[in-house]
Amino acid sequence: MATGCKIITDKDGLVHVSGHPAQEEVKKLQQILKPKIVVPVHGDALQLLEQKKLSLSWGAKAAFTLEEGDILQLNEDSPEIMGEVPVGCLAVDGKKIVPISANVIKKRRQMIDAGSVVATVVIDQNAQLLGNVQISSFGLLAQDSEEYAKLIKAIKKAVADIQEDKKMSDEFIKEEIRVAIRHFITRTFGKKPLLEVHLIRI
Repeated sequence: MATGCKIITDKDGLVHVSGHPAQEEVKKLQQILKPKIVVPVHGDALQLLEQKKLSLSWGAKAAFTLEEGDILQLNEDSPEIMGEVPVGCLAVDGKKIVPISANVIKKRRQMIDAGSVVATVVIDQNAQLLGNVQISSFGLLAQDSEEYAKLIKAIKKAVADIQEDKKMSDEFIKEEIRVAIRHFITRTFGKKPLLEVHLIRI
C-alpha cells in the first residue's frame, strides 16, 4: 500500500489466490529460465512425476524425482543419482544431536507418558530375599500408597515362586520380577512405565 497499490482481501470480495502455480505458469517460468536440469521438490509423488515429464517436454535435458537421502550429482553432461545417505528426524539432546528414534529419547517419552519404576531386590545364594524390597517410582506410585505395598508383595511372591532349578540364574529371576511388576502395574494403572530391576545376590 505504501507504493500506491490497492490490496484486495477476502474481506473485500470472494477472492482466493493459490500459492501453487498453474501448468502454464510453470511452463512460462521454465521458458524464461531455460534450465538444463530440473529437480521438482514440492508436491506428492504424482505431482513430482508430472513435473518431471513436463519439464523434459519443455526442453530440460534431465529431470529427477528424488527420495529422501538420494545424492544427486549436478553434472551438466551426465547428472545422476550417485547413491544415498541415512536420513531421519533428529533431536537436540543437551549438547548432542541424536536420532529421534534413539533409545534414550524413546525411554524419556515412555517415562513422561507412564512414569517409571525401579525395583532393587537383594537375595542370597539360595535366591532367598534379604532385607526389604526397595522401589523407586516417579510419576506413578506414591511410597505411602496401598498400591506400593501391594507391588512389594507381588515382587516377594515372584521371588518365592522361583523354581528350584532356576534359582542360580540371575537373569531368570530378574525377568520373573520384571514380569510380576509389569502385570501388576498394567492391571492396576493400565500403563506401561519405564521399568528397571536391580538384582543383588550376596
